[in-house]
Amino acid sequence: MLKKQASKFHKLDDRGAAMIVVTCVMMIVSILALTLLMAAYQMFATVNDEGRDALNYQQAMSFSEVLKSRLVTAPDKRATLHDELVEHIDDFVKDTTEGYDKAILEGKTTGDVNDITLTLDKAEVKGCLVITTTLYDGAKVVSTVRSKYKAKDEGSGVVYKFYEYY
Repeated sequence: MLKKQASKFHKLDDRGAAMIVVTCVMMIVSILALTLLMAAYQMFATVNDEGRDALNYQQAMSFSEVLKSRLVTAPDKRATLHDELVEHIDDFVKDTTEGYDKAILEGKTTGDVNDITLTLDKAEVKGCLVITTTLYDGAKVVSTVRSKYKAKDEGSGVVYKFYEYY
């Protein structure tokens, strides 16, 4: 009889130890699952950031492409468009004042478009006008595109020849 009671306690002890082992295994599996979940989140967050960066770069490039099409237009055709931005760039190129080699044009936009700033620089590359298009999201720079033009004042207006984006 004493043996029967002892064997009952022995079986209860085995059941408790098995439960502890199962609990430990479940905790290890849960930790691995959470680790995989965090790794997947990080991977998708990185892909999402790259997609946003590409979208911002596309936005800066499209603005630069529109500006390029306006600048490369012949001066006599440009005069009929009355484009204030191009006229300001023309004035900057024509100005030969010493030390006036850089200008910043800030444009505030509304809606879904980011704020855009144009930096005009005549001194960075000798004989060329470098236009830096910078997109901002609040105070943070989200994308920058630089384009280089050969700009020459030919009396009837400034003629621009596009060289490259860099």
